[in-house]
Amino acid sequence: MTYLDTGCLVKLYYPEPQSSQVIAAIQGKPVCFTPLHKLEFVNALHLNVFAERHNRPSGLSARALVEVDLRAGVLVETNALGQRLSEGGGVGRTPHGSRRVSVSRHPA
Repeated sequence: MTYLDTGCLVKLYYPEPQSSQVIAAIQGKPVCFTPLHKLEFVNALHLNVFAERHNRPSGLSARALVEVDLRAGVLVETNALGQRLSEGGGVGRTPHGSRRVSVSRHPA
């Protein structure tokens, strides 16, 4: 399972610089989705709308796509420790731990 910081997670749902790099890094791998992601993702969407980088409908579309990916298992809900939340609300360990992916925001 792969852990993305929220900045990289946003790049999966909004076309931004380096989105293609993030997509390539996680291709075919499940991605952790923590309560912090949920909070920070929504805050990032609101900030992008406020800063007029994106419009409100595209933010709503991004949130809807996250929900689709959660149901499909592309995003896997975990707690803050990376432990998978089972469908019954309990906690289970991820099978192979987590791997963090972060993409530099500065050109090389």
